[in-house]
Amino acid sequence: MVIAQRKARVAQGLSEEFAVEVSFGQTDVCVKNQLERLINGTAERYGRFDILINNAGGGSLPKPLEQSSDKDVRDSLQLNFWSCLWAIQAAFPHMKAQGHGRIVNFGSLNGVCTACLTTWLKRRCVP
Repeated sequence: MVIAQRKARVAQGLSEEFAVEVSFGQTDVCVKNQLERLINGTAERYGRFDILINNAGGGSLPKPLEQSSDKDVRDSLQLNFWSCLWAIQAAFPHMKAQGHGRIVNFGSLNGVCTACLTTWLKRRCVP
């Protein structure tokens, strides 16, 4: 298992918690060339790339859209959309060449059903 993580201690903690061997690639998934280097390096090192799990995500604190700055939106898209797309684009050629592979994308419940976020915002933002 190879983990893309900005902090080595987080990857080491996962290795210990789940008692598995983990290779750590210090990577900021919001930086395209770091993500590509990790994925291509993994495929070279192990001779294959079987599973990609896009689990990075987050964003600014919930607030009404009209209070979101351009930076808030740009940062959210960088982490929640672009990093997933770049990882898929880097992994797919390896999977296609070997004839198989799996891609798993995690997301937020609010990305599917905004009722939870809407209720939270109404309680805090609507007079």
